[in-house]
Amino acid sequence: MVTLPDFESRNEYEAFIFAIMEKANTLRSKRLEEELAVMRELPVNRLPLYTETEEKVRPSSTVRVKKNVYSVPSRLIGERVTARVYEDKVYILYAGKLQLEVERLRGSGGKNINYRHIIWSLVNKPGAFENYKYRQELFPTIHFRKTYDALRDWYSPFIANKEYLRILYYAATTMESEVETALALLMEGGAMFSSDHVKEMLGEKKQTAPTMTAPRVNLADYNILLKEATS
Repeated sequence: MVTLPDFESRNEYEAFIFAIMEKANTLRSKRLEEELAVMRELPVNRLPLYTETEEKVRPSSTVRVKKNVYSVPSRLIGERVTARVYEDKVYILYAGKLQLEVERLRGSGGKNINYRHIIWSLVNKPGAFENYKYRQELFPTIHFRKTYDALRDWYSPFIANKEYLRILYYAATTMESEVETALALLMEGGAMFSSDHVKEMLGEKKQTAPTMTAPRVNLADYNILLKEATS
């Protein structure tokens, strides 16, 4: 193995390396000339930053983009939206206005389901939850999953679905973490509960307006001010 100490200087070493490279390239020059003769000139246009597709929002409040499924706000069900696909992001636009920005899924068969997009439509049709295609994605944490299983033990399937969707709706309209804490505490208690118990536990206490007594004005004080102003 040839190393730098075998030469008197770095310049001598570099000259040796370049001589080997030039000799090797000379042997390939004929092939290179043949390839260059048939190669076409590459375009100088800038590559697009994104691609766009037109998609119709399904009744499940989802769209399929690049063989993956994304949930969108339920108000867009039945509408045609524009999916703008970047290297790492997907933007959903409706009537030219941005509605949603999500991380782009890789490969195919993946799904990005946000329960906040879907709960608005499901809460009005609780019967659809039983056979909802993406039902497993509507359990944000293990506490929500355990709550649903408990509700199924306590109530009929329809009532259990209805109660769970109300809890999920409450999480979407308030703070998910607070609802999760309430569910954990209620589950520890071991007693049956419903969505009303969750709301009661987290409900804000009604603020009562303070009672204030209007001060009595002494008009004689104004006479003093007038005397000082005219003196």
